[in-house]
Amino acid sequence: MGGHVLIDGPTGHILRMPSSCDEDGLEGTLVAESLEDFLTKVAHWITGRQILDLTENDVEAHLLRQDIEESLWNIGWRGSTAGAWLYPLHND
Repeated sequence: MGGHVLIDGPTGHILRMPSSCDEDGLEGTLVAESLEDFLTKVAHWITGRQILDLTENDVEAHLLRQDIEESLWNIGWRGSTAGAWLYPLHND
């Protein structure tokens, strides 16, 4: 994720906070609406990344990245397009 992950007390949202003051998003970037959604997204993301690392075919890798994105969206669409999920997925 790069940075710190925290739970917003009043809302229960999971936020990614930058690791330095020089980064954008000092107010926090939503990555999941609840701890349950976050942990489920992490499990899907890590599993997908491990499979992706074993994939040698570019077409399969592209389709797997799309599948991981769709999985994150289906778990909880809010926060699923955050750069914390997508940047490392598309920039090996």
